Amino acid sequence: MLQDYKFDVPGRESYVGPVFDTAYYAETLGSYGLMDFRLGVGKQAWTASLFGTNLTNKHAGLTIDNTVFACSSRRSRVSRPISRARLDWRSKRSS
Repeated sequence: MLQDYKFDVPGRESYVGPVFDTAYYAETLGSYGLMDFRLGVGKQAWTASLFGTNLTNKHAGLTIDNTVFACSSRRSRVSRPISRARLDWRSKRSS
């Protein structure tokens, strides 16, 4: 019975070392790691997946804006916050 199902359990971790970014002047953004995971099951024409992104909820600085237009302050774009327990359901219909 279980042999009829396909299981998929991939995980991914991305590490980015220190990044040098220049807008008006150069700054160094710190290193960070992000972790994603997915658990999927499928049988014949359907699949269902449960996944999470940024499981460590790391708020990583991706780029900066320190130009004059930023009102003399440093703004940074950050990674997406954690998302968990999202269900993705797909059905393959035959014609």
